[in-house]
Amino acid sequence: MPKALIVSVGGTAEPVARALEEHRPDVVCFVCSEDSVEKIGDVKRLAGGAGASVRSRVVVVSDPQDLVSCYRGALLAAERIGEANVPPDDVVVDYTGGTKTMSAALALATVGKGFRFSYVGGRERDKGGLGTVLSGTEEVRSGVSPWRLFAVEEKRAFADLFNRHLFASAEEVLARAVRHDAVERDLLEALLRLARAYRHWDAFRHAPAKEELAKGSASLDTWVRLRPGGTDLTAALDAARENLEFLNRLQEGTRGFKRRHRLQVADLLSNARRRAEVGRHDDAVARVYRALELLGQIAFEEVFGCETGAADPARLPESLRDEYALAYADRDGKGLRIPSFAVFRALQAAGRPEGLAYFARRADFDKLLYSRNHSILAHGFEPVAADLPDRFERLVRETFDLQEVVPFPRFVF
Repeated sequence: MPKALIVSVGGTAEPVARALEEHRPDVVCFVCSEDSVEKIGDVKRLAGGAGASVRSRVVVVSDPQDLVSCYRGALLAAERIGEANVPPDDVVVDYTGGTKTMSAALALATVGKGFRFSYVGGRERDKGGLGTVLSGTEEVRSGVSPWRLFAVEEKRAFADLFNRHLFASAEEVLARAVRHDAVERDLLEALLRLARAYRHWDAFRHAPAKEELAKGSASLDTWVRLRPGGTDLTAALDAARENLEFLNRLQEGTRGFKRRHRLQVADLLSNARRRAEVGRHDDAVARVYRALELLGQIAFEEVFGCETGAADPARLPESLRDEYALAYADRDGKGLRIPSFAVFRALQAAGRPEGLAYFARRADFDKLLYSRNHSILAHGFEPVAADLPDRFERLVRETFDLQEVVPFPRFVF
């Protein structure tokens, strides 16, 4: 793999030449002022073989005392190295030469790119040890970027992806960061478990979600308690704990996530809201519709003692038995398969609140269901309007007095 060096050049050639000798790059980009560009020839001569064999690029900043000008030049230097197809791990940034503004801009522009850094100091300086390094005493000091050491970029990318409910992508970012063996390994592993937990949850895989959420929140709790005054993750941790408590209730209510329960309605509606937030409006409407259908199925089973997919006509209200037996008989002779609207109609006939409430808002439901039924994911070809998921969710919540929402954590780094 080729190696590269980005180096700022000041009025002295020796430290830049020493950096070339130390790192022996295949390609170097010199960041110079108009006055220091003439030093490049001296640098290559002093560096001997390292200077003679290197491919070089030059970026000249218009004002070496202006931070914006120097920052723009540093970004251009990084871009020039990127064009050489050098992996970030094989790029060294040396910020020894040039003005203080040039050095600061070079560090600011490249610190988040995964490059390594070096600085040419020395054993001896003039002016009583306070001046410039004496020629022949130069020492190169190298190290990884603190940005990378503390996984700053990865944590910010994780937070952005997680907060947009892109849990699989957030997980991938952290999986790469953990391999760096960074100082923040314990935190990264805790966050990785949480990303994995919410990826499972968002796909309704509640059992593995609960397991990962329990481990991830416990690890994050340990990290937070050991670092008082550090990054404030308390709000996210509190939300994760509340989510774990919800999953515990869901597991108990569904007897191990295997039976229907009203908490699943809250889960579906919250999932629909997340889909709508990222512009997946068809998916969101499908989840709201499933929540409505599930609500009717749960009430139907409570009232009639059988499931809507295998209903016993003898248990239905007498006024509906013959009609339903004719319209919804299963081909396999295993009872009746009753669709959602007919479920609420049966509940209304039985005086059940869910049926009465549904038909009190029937006109509203008919309008929204018409849009849903003509969508591309149902029976038609039309995309779902952006406001339909929110209107549909509000109608379901208001009609059946559903208050519970399951908000996921939000991270800030």
